[in-house]
Amino acid sequence: MMKLQNMLIIGGASRNVGKTELVCSLIKKFSRGREIITLKISGINPGNKPGQDYDKSQIEDTGAGNETISGQNSGKNKGSAKIAGHSEEENPVHGHHGTPPKKYHLLEETNQDGVKDSSKMLVAGAKRAFYLRTKDEYLAEAMDHFFTIIDRRSLIICESITLRKIIEPGLFIIIKSDKVESVKKSLGEVLHLVDLTIVSDGHSFRPGPHIISLNNHGWQAEHG
Repeated sequence: MMKLQNMLIIGGASRNVGKTELVCSLIKKFSRGREIITLKISGINPGNKPGQDYDKSQIEDTGAGNETISGQNSGKNKGSAKIAGHSEEENPVHGHHGTPPKKYHLLEETNQDGVKDSSKMLVAGAKRAFYLRTKDEYLAEAMDHFFTIIDRRSLIICESITLRKIIEPGLFIIIKSDKVESVKKSLGEVLHLVDLTIVSDGHSFRPGPHIISLNNHGWQAEHG
């Protein structure tokens, strides 16, 4: 398993618990004098209807903003660009709810209108923001590609649960709702690896971001 002390992974025990809000808070706190990269990962679940597994906060805006950064597809597409997906679709994500990609799609956000989650991260101060949509079995391959674009030594904040299966970060945080008791099935597989649990009403957090620190040894949480 890859160990990256410079990576912080944040996952949600259920939907709408404020993951992006926490990520943006941490970007604002730590980006002064530092370059922070963000990565939001969404899974492609077997048996889903076409479009069901899309993260709608990422895909429904069809305005221009994302650009191609690989040699596979030079130039700009309207709304998004496929960096290294394995799909028969020409414009597979934004505004299109067709067949899911065969392996994965990795996109870089450049739009700073603050509408999509990845755009909010740029507005908060992230140097670069990426969105990865992948089947679990291709997550490692997708991350290998991500690390051809981003130096493994970069400061990275990632929204994901499944990534913890293949990477040991400096800190793995789970956010739980103060109202919803049920948790995602994927969390059960990595629950024993959680470093810090935060309770949220979707906007405020207990404990707050102030207990999270960053030093030469990577991301850490001050338990006390």
